[in-house]
Amino acid sequence: MSTSHHLFCDTFSDLVLFTCAPFLASAVEGYLGFSEKAALIILSLSFVAAVVGSSPMKGLFAAFLGLFIASIGTGEDSYPRMSMGTDTLQSGVLMITAVLGVLILGEVLVAFEDMYRTRRDRPASGLKTSWK
Repeated sequence: MSTSHHLFCDTFSDLVLFTCAPFLASAVEGYLGFSEKAALIILSLSFVAAVVGSSPMKGLFAAFLGLFIASIGTGEDSYPRMSMGTDTLQSGVLMITAVLGVLILGEVLVAFEDMYRTRRDRPASGLKTSWK
């Protein structure tokens, strides 16, 4: 019951975010100046640092990776940023590509963490596990 409830709530919040984010972004672009946008970015990075819990470095790494990926594309000055000379990246990263990348990268990192924990917890062969 609890797992299905969390799954439903997570899926619902993701759908609300994907639905409302474009409208919020257009409102921010239309009404806020540069200094307000910079303050909003600093505030959101502070929220990420506060929410991540026991591992703030993971949260900050994820936030800065997201900012790096978000900066790919053509800016307001019509100059392509980090597009590496390709026409595909000049319009930015597609939403479906970003969503699939987040989901797949998350599973890959969980698999690496599980593999690390099993290797760490397993005693090495040929070594004594107790001192006498």
